[in-house]
Amino acid sequence: MPHIMAELQGEQKLEASHSEGNEVSKLVLDKPGSTGVAEYDAAIADLTNYLVFMSEPAKLVRNKIGFIVLGFLFMLLMLTYALKKEIWKDIRH
Repeated sequence: MPHIMAELQGEQKLEASHSEGNEVSKLVLDKPGSTGVAEYDAAIADLTNYLVFMSEPAKLVRNKIGFIVLGFLFMLLMLTYALKKEIWKDIRH
């Protein structure tokens, strides 16, 4: 399957090297594309962030509500502990 961003990125070639008995392969830019490496990386990062946001746009709201619920539960825990202290203060020895 062709790489749809190939003309922006450029052509890559696979280089294999041997180190300590292990073969290590990596892709190296062979022919540069129409954008520079930093511009291409920024464009891909922006595209990835956009796709992550579009996959679940309600995530930011859900996280905000989650922190509010955790704060409420923590305050309820403090209130419950204070009530327990009040009830048990006369029962101790």
